[in-house]
Amino acid sequence: DAIVGFSWPLCQATVRAKNLTGSPAYLSLWIDANNNGVFDTNEKATYTVPTGTNGNIVMSLAAIAGLKSGNNYYTRIRLSSANNLSPTGFAFDGEVEDHWVNINSVVTTPTPLTVCQGQTASFVGVTDVGATHSWTGPNGFTSTLQSPSISNAQPINAGVYTLTLTYTSGCIISTDVTLIVNSTNTIAAGVDRITCISSPMTNITLATTGATGASFSGLPAGLTGSWAGNVATISGTPTTAGTSTYTITTTGGCSPGTATTTGTITVNSLNTIAAGVNRTVCISSAIPSIALATTGATGATFSGLPTGVTGT
Repeated sequence: DAIVGFSWPLCQATVRAKNLTGSPAYLSLWIDANNNGVFDTNEKATYTVPTGTNGNIVMSLAAIAGLKSGNNYYTRIRLSSANNLSPTGFAFDGEVEDHWVNINSVVTTPTPLTVCQGQTASFVGVTDVGATHSWTGPNGFTSTLQSPSISNAQPINAGVYTLTLTYTSGCIISTDVTLIVNSTNTIAAGVDRITCISSPMTNITLATTGATGASFSGLPAGLTGSWAGNVATISGTPTTAGTSTYTITTTGGCSPGTATTTGTITVNSLNTIAAGVNRTVCISSAIPSIALATTGATGATFSGLPTGVTGT
């Protein structure tokens, strides 16, 4: 005996067999459908080979449970005059062969199926007149349509969807499709920062989702932006005083692929004050004001002034 081929829509195997014993022979075919390394009792199909057979016979595989599309399923055929043989063990006559078999997919949708958040996820099952389609998936998803869809797909819809197709031949085959729903781009609200010139600024870190990068604009001289691990970061040591409005725009990911946020960075100059001025005046006479320019400061303290003289 030898396997000639399989027809999955018809749920049949064509096997070349020879029985010239004068009595019926019994052909058994196992497929390890669940890939557990064991030929289970519900993974067996049988066929009675009449005496005088010397050529191809076609046997139904509808009795084999749990058929799932895929490649290299372990298959065994056994022909003997003894009936109800197990896949292993002694028999007085006959032949045993092992083969690999591929089971055709009942879904034409590629796996994984990747869509962006808010898009429609469409599943497409194969056409077979009279066949019964049964889809199952996450969150209680079910459908008897040949090709169902999920509109406005969200990350919660991601997961494994299974089509179980019952052919009119009685063959039942299932195929899994993994749905991936990528989040739309988001970025946290911008953060304002006040810092001093020539001093390292405390980093600004903003979480992102969906993006694969980010662009930065409007940063003060000496500061740079970077993106890694879903975090946009502004860091560095400013070299120019002033107030700047920065913009961070995410890149990559789902279309349109951008989310934007802004913030301000104020860089204060280092404190300076003009050189002191000497004054000579008479007691009980008004002193001409001494005015000294400052930069970077928000106030000043005064000490050592004569009685009657104040500073502001």
